[in-house]
Amino acid sequence: MSKSKVDNQFYSVEVGDST
Repeated sequence: MSKSKVDNQFYSVEVGDST
């Protein structure tokens, strides 16, 4: 699940969502 966490962080930055 670590991969998902890292992916989520990058996704947030890519989408520009600070939720």
